[in-house]
Formats: sequence, structure tokens, C-alpha cells
Amino acid sequence: MGAVTWDAATAVAVTLSGGGLVATNTGTTSTNQGVRVANANGKTIGKHYFEITQTVINSGVNAAFGICTIGSTYPNLGTAPTAATVGNLAFRNNGNLWANGVNTAITLTSFGTVGQFGSVAVDLDNRQVWFRRFTNNWNNDVAANPATNTGGILIPPGIMVPFCTFGGTTGVAGSAITANFGATSFNNVVPVGFASGWLEETVAPPTSVFVGGPSGASRGRMIRRRERERETERKRDEIEELIDAVIAQPAQQIPQIPQIPQPPPPALVDLMPKMEAVGLTPPQRKIVKRAIVTDDPDDDEEAIELLLNLLS
Repeated sequence: MGAVTWDAATAVAVTLSGGGLVATNTGTTSTNQGVRVANANGKTIGKHYFEITQTVINSGVNAAFGICTIGSTYPNLGTAPTAATVGNLAFRNNGNLWANGVNTAITLTSFGTVGQFGSVAVDLDNRQVWFRRFTNNWNNDVAANPATNTGGILIPPGIMVPFCTFGGTTGVAGSAITANFGATSFNNVVPVGFASGWLEETVAPPTSVFVGGPSGASRGRMIRRRERERETERKRDEIEELIDAVIAQPAQQIPQIPQIPQPPPPALVDLMPKMEAVGLTPPQRKIVKRAIVTDDPDDDEEAIELLLNLLS
């Protein structure tokens, strides 16, 4: 999976450059200016990290960055006193952190200088987010730590994507920010347990979502179900290989030479990892091994019955 970029289809009064990572606003005071990552790369599970750098700074109180649901609009995200509806953001001009329409009273200090960057750690498994300016404390709290799920800010329900906004009072065209979603090295160290970037999804989420509804949780269950189905299919294939090995009698037998231990035949050596992979207990593995290295039909029948039971 590669790193994402800003999605041109979501851009309003914004142009993209730098391989889709540099967003530059073209409006002035309009609050409807921004861009975000494509819906197809929205997420409801996992731990993700990305960085935002201030490339060109002009006025505009709505300038901000963070994460939002795929159903959010830019005026609802960047306009106080109900900013970050529905999502989490840091304002550029004062560093205030907002969550789900409420000022958290956490301030990082403004991102008022070209080249200043902010880090965002998003833990969707625990629905918590952390922001930091440069290498300062996460969420301006010395105890906050994404790696230990400490001191985070609650993420509202929904499928989340990174975003940025521009404009508002004193807004001027030409402000620009650069996102790093993992295509290049980061300025800060990625927290332990977090993915290095916001990466492309292999299974696209729905294009719309009822904010606050069960869509995100349902998608998570769907992904986990598919993973279980793939694992079950893999085990079925390996068990069927074991059955084929049992049926293919007579197999090479271990010579019974007194007091001289002999290695198992190559066919059995190859099958040992498969027996462990499908979860056979030591007694069950012993049954299958006995069927492979002997010519006794009763041993074959016992092993095949055991393996078929695993398939049922």
C-alpha cells in the first residue's frame, strides 16, 4: 500500500501541486475552502501518523488541519465557535485544538512561521488523537503519549480522513500547506505501534456515512470477517494437503535400526510446519505422522477422519 495524497475531487477553492501534497488556497474570506483525502482512503480502525508543514502563510482565521468524517464540510470544520464538526483539528493562527465542535482548551502555540510543522497521531482503535508542534509535547501535555494511549482527545464516530481548511476573516489567497502522508521520511519519530503514514486502503469504504451511526463499526467487522474467511481457506488448503499425503500410501518408511535414531522422511519434514499451522495438537500430529510413515490402513483411516473433522 502506498501513501495517500490530497484528493483533487474534494478540493474547494484550492489547487494542488507537489504530487498532490501541496494545497494552496485560491479564495479569500470564504469559509468554504479546503481539501481532504479521498473517501476511498477513509479509515475506522488502525493507528496512523502524518505531518503537516506550513509552506506559505497568509491571513485567514479558518486555516487549520486535522481529521474529519467523510461527510464533513469545510465551513463546519474551520469556523468557530463550532469548529471541527465533525472531527479534530489544530488552528494555524493560535494552535488551539478543537474536537467535535468544542474548543478543548488545549493550545500548542501558533504555527505562524513558514516551515513550522505539526504532527498528528490518530488511534482509531481507541478513537483518540494527538497533535504536536515541532518536537513539543503531544497535546501540550508532558504525560500525553500516543504509544501508551495516554492524554489523547476523543475522536467522534465515523470514517475519518485528513483535511485542511483556509479562508475566514482576513483570509487571503495563496496560503499553502504541505502534507506528508508517508511517502518521504518524517521530521518526528513515529510513535511506537503507529503506521508510518496514512496509507491507501485495499478495500474502499462507502462514499457516504450517517455521522454518528454504525457505519464505521460495521465496516470494521466486515474487514475482520474477510480476514477470518481468508485464514479459514488457507487452513482448509493445508489440511487437504495433509489428507493427500496420507492417502498417497505407501510413503517412505523410517528404517527401524536399533539404537540408531533416524531422521523422518523428507515428505514428513515438509508437512510438519503445515500440521502446526493448522493447529494440530501434539497427539493429533502424532496420528498424522503415523499414517504417513506406516502402511497400516487403520492408521490412514484414523488420520483422515481427524483431518476431515477439522474441515467440518
